[in-house]
Amino acid sequence: MLLTHRIAALALLVPALAVGPARASYTNFESSHVHPITRTPSGKRVLAVNTPDALLEVFLVQPDGSLVSDGAVPVGLEPVTVLARTDTEAWVVSHLSDSISIVDLAARAVVRTLAVGDEPNDVAFAGGFAFVAVGQEDAVKRFDLADLDAAPDVVTLLTRDVRALAVSADGEAVYAVASRSGNATTAVHAGIIFNGNSANLNGPRLAALGLRNLSCSTAPPLYPPLPNGIARNPALVDPPPSTNPAQFPPVGLIVRWNAASGAWEDEAGTNWNACLPYRLPDRDLFVIDVDTLPSRRWHASGQHCSTYPCTRAAGSGSRTRTPATSSGSSTRSACADTWSTTACPSSIRRGATP
Repeated sequence: MLLTHRIAALALLVPALAVGPARASYTNFESSHVHPITRTPSGKRVLAVNTPDALLEVFLVQPDGSLVSDGAVPVGLEPVTVLARTDTEAWVVSHLSDSISIVDLAARAVVRTLAVGDEPNDVAFAGGFAFVAVGQEDAVKRFDLADLDAAPDVVTLLTRDVRALAVSADGEAVYAVASRSGNATTAVHAGIIFNGNSANLNGPRLAALGLRNLSCSTAPPLYPPLPNGIARNPALVDPPPSTNPAQFPPVGLIVRWNAASGAWEDEAGTNWNACLPYRLPDRDLFVIDVDTLPSRRWHASGQHCSTYPCTRAAGSGSRTRTPATSSGSSTRSACADTWSTTACPSSIRRGATP
C-alpha cells in the first residue's frame, strides 16, 4: 500500500515538473564577434568565446578531429575575440568590460587583466608587442609584452570604430580595418527637415557628454525641392509628425558627397553643407609599422596613400612611407619607403591618449 501511494504521488509530481514556472520573455543582445574562435599553435586545443556567459570555452582536439570539453574560464563581459599567444596562454578581448583577460590554459584561470580602453574589439601579436583595436577611441594601442605595466603607444586613426586586426606575413606590419569608415553618404535628421531645424535631442545630456546638438548653421533647405520656377505656397504646410504607423512619419534624408562641387547633395542637387559640417574620409584599411608605428591610410579603391609618422621616443627619426606614383587602376597606390626625422605627434606618443 505504501509503495502504491508513493507511485501515485510521483505521478502527480512529474507533470508539475514538466510544466515548470512560467518565464518572462527575454531578448538577449550581444556584442558582435570579431575573432571568436581559434586554435593554439600546436593545434591541440580549440578556444571559443561564450559571449552571453562571459566565458572562454576550452576544447581538446581528439585524434579523429572531434572535440572534448576541457573546461571553461570566466573572463570579462561580452568577450568577442580570443587569440592564443602560446600553447598555454590566450588573450580574450571583452568588449563591454573594456579589458583583455590573459588566460593560463594549463591552470584554466585568468592570470592578468589589462584595462585597454573603451570597447576593444581585437588583438594581434607582432614584434614582441600586443596590438589592440579600441573601437570607441578610434585607435590601435601597442603594449610591450615584456613590460605590460608600461603605458601603451597609441596610434589614433582618422576613422570610426577600429574593428579588426591582422599581421602581415613578414611580421613587419599590422593591418587595421574600421567598422564605420566614410562611404561618401550620410543622412540628415528628420527633425532638421520637418521640425524647424531641431532634432529634439536631450541638450543637457549631450552637453554633459561634450557633444553638440544637431542643427544647421543656417535655415535648412526646403524639402522636397521644387522644380525651377515653381514657388512654394506658404499656406501648404507639412502635416504634424505622427507616430501612427498608418500615416507617413517624417523620415531622414540620405545625401551624398559630391567631390566636384564640394557639397553634401540630395537627389535634386540641393546643398546641405550647413547641416553637415564635416565628413569622414573613405579610408578603410590602415597599415601600421610594427616597430616605428607610421600608419598608411588606404582609400577603399586604393587611390591614395598617406602617413602618420611616429616613433617610440619622441623627437627621434622615424621610418615613414610617402606617396609615390599612384594609379587609379591598381589595387593599391604605390608607396615609396623614405626616412624622415619628423617628431612623433603628441597624440600618438607612448602613453598618450587619443
